[in-house]
Amino acid sequence: MIVNEARQFVAKFVSGEYDPEEYAAFLQWLEKDATIDELGNIADEHEALYEKWSLPTIGPTAEWVDQLEKRLDHMDQEGEQAPVKRLYPAGVVRKRVVVAAASIVLLTAGAYLWYSHSVPKPPAVAGSKGNDLYTVYSVPRGGAQREVLLADGSKVWLNAASSVKYTADAAGHQRVIELSGEAFFDVAKMADMPFRVKVKGADIEVLGTRFNVKAYDDEAVSRTTLVDGAIRVSSGVEAKVLQPGDQAEVPYMSSGVSIRLSHGADLDNVLAWKNGDMEFNDDNLASVMREISRCYNLDVKLEEGVGEKRFTGNLSRKSSIQQIIDQLRHQDIQVRLDERTIVVTH
Repeated sequence: MIVNEARQFVAKFVSGEYDPEEYAAFLQWLEKDATIDELGNIADEHEALYEKWSLPTIGPTAEWVDQLEKRLDHMDQEGEQAPVKRLYPAGVVRKRVVVAAASIVLLTAGAYLWYSHSVPKPPAVAGSKGNDLYTVYSVPRGGAQREVLLADGSKVWLNAASSVKYTADAAGHQRVIELSGEAFFDVAKMADMPFRVKVKGADIEVLGTRFNVKAYDDEAVSRTTLVDGAIRVSSGVEAKVLQPGDQAEVPYMSSGVSIRLSHGADLDNVLAWKNGDMEFNDDNLASVMREISRCYNLDVKLEEGVGEKRFTGNLSRKSSIQQIIDQLRHQDIQVRLDERTIVVTH
């Protein structure tokens, strides 16, 4: 592998379109063949992607630092001088390792840019509580949709500004998901080990099925929509069993009704986010702007009363925020971007 091939691989890694052989070849090049200048080029790629996607700072593993340290020791013996780049806070790794380690950080940072066709990648956080092991997966505000494969074989797709904490208890009695945000579940059937999803104000019980849950804290309700199979949604002492096409709405604040059940949900509308779209059908503008703010990591300011205006349309997350604003203006919505805030007026 040469440096241009390595840079091409980096782009493939970020999009999830690579195979194990390419990955192995890249790591071999990085550890054994890359010169300091080539490592610097890869580090530059990392910096460019970090700025473009606002990736969180992720440090290299201790194992990689050790391997790269040995690599640089060998380079020092041959008279090559490693350049220094300030990519990490002082004390994280030795300065002369930083430029080499940056290329490894690029690989781990790529895990934050998941698309629906991505192959499974390492979890964000893993830990334990008592005898139970848990894993936390998340997508930040402004992040792309992420597909993850749970240890039990279930698949979960996460929308922007969403996270799930997955726990399988040590006794093997149940699988538990704690969700904040929006996710689509394709649950592996295990009759002797029920699957539960816990959201604000409600619990969802299932053996094996596919369903979508939207439970953002900045909304007034959670919505659970069943695609196939059967699930039970519980809130307080009330419970409803859903059939395919049903949607259960649970208000966060007490309103006298715990669960509102409706039939014949528009599944294309509900699941549009999985395909990188935002689909609205006579939705109030306040909820439309909340969705846009999560997808583009922007704040929103609504002039009093304008949030009740209705909007119907399909917006693509592949569009720039300016293209989104232009599309809204085309439907007579007075909207502008003021630095990092979307401002909507009458």
